[in-house]
Amino acid sequence: MTATETEPEDFGEEPAPGDEPKAHFDPEKEREEMRRNFTNWLLCILAGTLIAAFLMMAIIATRGDKEAFEREADLLMKMMTLVFGPLVALIGSAVGFYFGSNSTALSGPAKANKLTKTHR
Repeated sequence: MTATETEPEDFGEEPAPGDEPKAHFDPEKEREEMRRNFTNWLLCILAGTLIAAFLMMAIIATRGDKEAFEREADLLMKMMTLVFGPLVALIGSAVGFYFGSNSTALSGPAKANKLTKTHR
C-alpha cells in the first residue's frame, strides 16, 4: 500500500464507543422502586403532619390566654380531623397494596417450591 491508499473500513464488527448494548429493562424492578418511594413519601407526609400539629399545639399552649387557647386548639383539632383521617386512609391503602404485592409475588409455583424446600 502506498501513502495515498487507505485501508478499507470495517463496518459492523465492533460497536461505536457510545453504542454499547443497553441492559435489559425490567419493569417489575422499576414498579417495585416506585411503590417503595411512594409509600415512603406518604409516611413522611404523615410524620410531618403529626409533628406540625404537635408544634402548633405547643405554640398555642405557651400563649397563656385560656380563651384564645381553647379557640385555636378547637380550630387545630377541626383541621386535623379534615387532614388526618383521609391521610391515614390513603397511607393504609398504599402500604397494604405495597405489602400485598410483595406477598403475591411469591404466590404460585415459586411459593410452592419455597414451601417444599423448607419442609424437607
